[in-house]
Amino acid sequence: MMHPRITEDNFPEMLGDYAKWKYGDRVYDYYDACPYDLDFDSDDLVYKQIMTWLAYEKKDSSGRSLIDELVDNFVDDHRLGLKILHAQDLVHDTFFIQRSADHNKRMRVQALSSGKTFEVEVFGRHPENYVAGASFSGMIHPWYDDGTYRTTGIAKLMIDRKEPGGNLVPPLVTPDMFWKKFAQDFQKKAESITISAMPMARTLLRQFPAEWVDGICDSLDMDSRDTKKRKVERIASALTSPDSLERIVGCLSGSEKTALMHVLKKDGCAKYSDLCRRAGADDTKWWWDKRPTSAVGVLRRHGLLVVGKKRIMTRTYKVAAIPADVAVVLRRFL
Repeated sequence: MMHPRITEDNFPEMLGDYAKWKYGDRVYDYYDACPYDLDFDSDDLVYKQIMTWLAYEKKDSSGRSLIDELVDNFVDDHRLGLKILHAQDLVHDTFFIQRSADHNKRMRVQALSSGKTFEVEVFGRHPENYVAGASFSGMIHPWYDDGTYRTTGIAKLMIDRKEPGGNLVPPLVTPDMFWKKFAQDFQKKAESITISAMPMARTLLRQFPAEWVDGICDSLDMDSRDTKKRKVERIASALTSPDSLERIVGCLSGSEKTALMHVLKKDGCAKYSDLCRRAGADDTKWWWDKRPTSAVGVLRRHGLLVVGKKRIMTRTYKVAAIPADVAVVLRRFL
């Protein structure tokens, strides 16, 4: 593999390229092994998060990391080599932002677990989102000679936070940032329902927000002017009636049926990230007031798929499940 000279400026790009060359299509093979938070709706973010771990922290059988290998093979400058090796000293934490990112993208943060403060450069786009009073969970690593660190990997920004002393700090945020955070929290909570071994349609639908139940009624051409309880009963009946379910599935596209079959072949429950990688990103958003166009989104809005959390072995995963009583009927004609 040929590489241009590695410099301080192009190091992140070169490390990413080297990791892609090294692991290629095998990145998702390390999903279960990756200790980082992979709870993302975007398959691209899951990929980047796993790639960060592979690049910075995964060790081979001899105890060497990808960065060790990169420095040995492609860095001639001893000082730069030591600097890059030092970048492996990642600090994982939730960081309270004491001073907003300035025009140089630099901010002051405090690690909530240790209380230690850091000068940190925001590496990436939208440094304006890193405002005093907010917090983010993620990783930073040492980089500059003056002791300034740099963000790396995926950072989850949190707006409404308390400072380490417990006092609530008014966040300096824009209306767009507030509504985006509100929508994200709403959807995350709705997608955190527990998927049991035999999840039944009525049980799952009862845990849905009323707006999502109305969205399913809209997709199934049902009147939504009724109580949530009665709407849930009508939806569950439609999804477990052979004639009705066959008509619903008959209106699906080829890609939507393929995605449904994939989950069915996984005993009715598939890892969400794996399904999105196969069927395409899920474009389900917030209130379900607009019909989705993605295969996963369409299946969810028809009540055929439910996204939630399920414990598999020793870890909890975000999964997409077909209600057990719906899956029984589906197997008759799919």
